[in-house]
Amino acid sequence: MVDKPCADCHGAGEVQKRKTLQVRIPSGIDNEQRIRLSGEGEPGTNGGPYGDLYVEVTIKPHPIFERNGFDLFCEVPVPFTTAILGGSVIVPTISGKKEMTVPAGAQPGVSIRMRGMGVPVEGRGRGDLYVKIIVEIPTGLNSAQQKQLAEMAESIKESSYPKIKAFKTKAKKYFE
Repeated sequence: MVDKPCADCHGAGEVQKRKTLQVRIPSGIDNEQRIRLSGEGEPGTNGGPYGDLYVEVTIKPHPIFERNGFDLFCEVPVPFTTAILGGSVIVPTISGKKEMTVPAGAQPGVSIRMRGMGVPVEGRGRGDLYVKIIVEIPTGLNSAQQKQLAEMAESIKESSYPKIKAFKTKAKKYFE
């Protein structure tokens, strides 16, 4: 029983205070991982040492990248002419924009690996970035452009379409 409790703790023997701490977040940390801050927790009983404070990290979803371990994944729209002929496109990375080569004949949904463009791992380099090609078909073509494409389509041999050829072979009995 406390005869004369102080105005601060009202006899509890402890006072709550706010304290701002600086926390170093290591590169490569993942969602729901914890960081231990030694001696920054609750005070021990009967004057014992302070405990530890654990900070749980929550990583917000990114509008472009998805993460799996230290690798990142994103989708990049590519003009159909670049997918057919090959070329380069500018892709976003967490280090800024980079040029990526698209091989001729790139199919929709193919992923291109950009080594070392993923999440930094403290002391171990970086993960990779996988860029999924989304082939975009133009809309609003004028009649001259449509005519040029129709002429080009007529000149391309069916053997230039390996997936169509494979599909027709599998589905041959259904076309008879």
